[in-house]
Amino acid sequence: LTVLAEPGHEDLPEFLAKHRVRVVASLPCYSAKNVNMQRGNNVFDRSIQGLIKLNEAGFGVAGSGLYLDLVYNPLGAFLPPLRRHFR
Repeated sequence: LTVLAEPGHEDLPEFLAKHRVRVVASLPCYSAKNVNMQRGNNVFDRSIQGLIKLNEAGFGVAGSGLYLDLVYNPLGAFLPPLRRHFR
């Protein structure tokens, strides 16, 4: 997700959409504090920006045929909260 914020990758969401790539991305947590602790400063915000760019290109939008699979990979031996909490 964060690669979408890197210079020179501004057209990546449109490229992926044009080629109908199924995007699979991961976040270690839904909490900014935990993501930044595991992956580095501002990674959570950059990841959210990437998700917004993908949504704007049609990924994860009902009826678009562009799929975005977001994988939640928490630290530790436990399961994530129910999916309805993330809507």
